[in-house]
Amino acid sequence: AMDKRFEDMQAQMDRRFEQVDKRLEQIDKRFDDVNKRFDDVNKRFDDVNKRFGILVALTTTFFVVLAGMMTALRIFG
Repeated sequence: AMDKRFEDMQAQMDRRFEQVDKRLEQIDKRFDDVNKRFDDVNKRFDDVNKRFGILVALTTTFFVVLAGMMTALRIFG
């Protein structure tokens, strides 16, 4: 009778562990989905940073050219 009880308990524990494993797999899948979303967001931020860098470079170039023209007008004008 004791052996039967232990076998039943073992079978019940195995079922519970299988359920826990399934839940953990679901959680892993959710984390993977969240990571994919973060990767998309990071890519968007990288794109915005590149655009911002180009904007800064163009603005700096504009002001350098403007300052050069003002200097040339002062010297030659």
